[in-house]
Amino acid sequence: MHAFRKEIGQKKKKCLLGTRICYKTLEQIYSDSFFMIRLANVSKTFGNKTLFENVNFTVHKHEKIGIIGRNGYGKSTLLRIISGKDVCETGDVLLPKGYRIGELEQHIHFTKSTVLEETQTGLQIATDDKKWKAEMILSGLGFSEADFTRNPQEFSGGYQMRINLAKMLLSEPDMLLLDEPTNYLDIVSLRWLSRFLQKWNGEFLLVTHNRSFMDEVTTHTMAIHRQKIKKMKGGTQQIYRQIFHEEKVYEQTRIATEKKKAKSETFIREFRSGARSAGLVQSRIKMLSKLETQQELEKIPEIAFRFHTKPFHSGNMLSATSLCFGYDAEKPLLIEKLNLTVSPGDKIGIIGKNGAGKTTLLRLLANELSANSGTIKMKSNIEYGYFSQSNTLSLNPQKTILEELIESKEKTTEQEIRDLCASLLFRGNDVHKTISVLSGGEKSRVSLGKILLSSVHLLFLDEPTNHLDMESCNALCNALQEFGGALVFVSHDEDILHRLANKLVVFDSGVRSYELPYSTFLEEIRWKTEEQEIQILKKNTGNGTREDRKEVRKRLQKTEKDIAKLEKGIEKLEAKNEESTKLLQEVSLENDHIRMRQYGEEISELIKKINVSYKELEELLQEKEEMEIFLNDI
Repeated sequence: MHAFRKEIGQKKKKCLLGTRICYKTLEQIYSDSFFMIRLANVSKTFGNKTLFENVNFTVHKHEKIGIIGRNGYGKSTLLRIISGKDVCETGDVLLPKGYRIGELEQHIHFTKSTVLEETQTGLQIATDDKKWKAEMILSGLGFSEADFTRNPQEFSGGYQMRINLAKMLLSEPDMLLLDEPTNYLDIVSLRWLSRFLQKWNGEFLLVTHNRSFMDEVTTHTMAIHRQKIKKMKGGTQQIYRQIFHEEKVYEQTRIATEKKKAKSETFIREFRSGARSAGLVQSRIKMLSKLETQQELEKIPEIAFRFHTKPFHSGNMLSATSLCFGYDAEKPLLIEKLNLTVSPGDKIGIIGKNGAGKTTLLRLLANELSANSGTIKMKSNIEYGYFSQSNTLSLNPQKTILEELIESKEKTTEQEIRDLCASLLFRGNDVHKTISVLSGGEKSRVSLGKILLSSVHLLFLDEPTNHLDMESCNALCNALQEFGGALVFVSHDEDILHRLANKLVVFDSGVRSYELPYSTFLEEIRWKTEEQEIQILKKNTGNGTREDRKEVRKRLQKTEKDIAKLEKGIEKLEAKNEESTKLLQEVSLENDHIRMRQYGEEISELIKKINVSYKELEELLQEKEEMEIFLNDI
């Protein structure tokens, strides 16, 4: 059982997140008592497009669910419906009374003068001994101790979004709604958030294009596919495999049915006039009437990236020696004495925290910036493609997709460009859309298309998967694996790093190159800056603001006894509840309405007591965990 906080005897149930009234019988409510959120027959359209139709799914206690689906399929809309910010045309949204939902706010609105004070506004009850939690979360999200006292308005948009994320995590709601939380996080912060969500004791729904992150933190995956929603235990690979298998079986069954129908129709035509075969003909006609007509599944277009390689046979393509760079002479250098070589077949991942200098290094190597000292030597005959984070800003907003791509390459035909557009999912009249009306993902595809038009020896890519959905990210990664030239790229996506990088440049307390893949780096080198979270906790749990260790041990012993006592009490209540439920079922069969009402009221009271007990147990377990953290200096 869990804290299902609805009155069981009540027949009219009003959805807390919608406007529809849901009527539930006593048996229905009790049978649903393990769900935290339920969507029943929900449909949603956007303009003339159906996002999903008559979908049903349930989120049970402790389930952590990743939501997948192509861009425009309704992932964010689904979260808005659950949060109450959007409404569905049909269906019901149900959740227990008092169930709190935390949502990552996309707009920026700060009321406090320091980052720490602003983050603490997320606390349900602000107390001094909870300040360390805010510091722990901020540290994990990439804020230094000096940042805690800075004004939140001084930070970039990405870091301001992290403050919103910290406030939401600190509020400790029952459920988190996370819509692309990884967009603003560097790889170190992503790893911290992954550990945080794995330990999260409640439920969450997560939308992200970062497949490895999703698989690390979720227990279930939910796919929006062909206007339906399918939920399965396990990661993205399992649900993709299941959908593929189901559609394959559907098509095989449809084809077999069509063949059977055609054969029967031929038999009926040939023998309809024969008196001796009239019975057989009627039998075939009846059989035909029972065969359902199955529609052929509409083919979903797949994106296709293909980078053209120019062969290179003369040693290293590029080398950097004692490379140094800084924007401000009065501040430490971003890059100091870096040595790096790029050879044919190299796939070099540049990784590190935001602001460390990853994009700057890529710009130096691509001849977009000049070094303060040191040398960069690129072979004179090297041709390269460069995708930067600002590439989409360089697109002409007044031009169409077709015009923008035609102008990017001489001696090309319109048909060649249209073929490329089709491979990037710009089909038919889509090629005449102006750049100004495109989404971020569509602009990224146009920018990548300009590189795809030419054959190159070397690619420089700065976070190319930003704004792309999971399917597009996978297609891009496959294309880069097949690319025969050299690749130097910036990414925070660990799946891409594992699949692509055979060398690394790591910004972590300085900058250094490694001739090893990412998996080996994690095993043998590891991130130094991940120790910062532990150091912050050690400082804040040992600075005298909390009770001394002796007092905490005494509290811990008492808490453990209270937990054991509470667990025994819950077992007795649930056993009594199970017994009363069986009795209710028996008297229901006898239509004994007086005893049905009696047992129904008894069950209602028992569930209330169980809910209260579970809430107390959750609070005690949280206190126990915090005290154990304190005593272990973690």
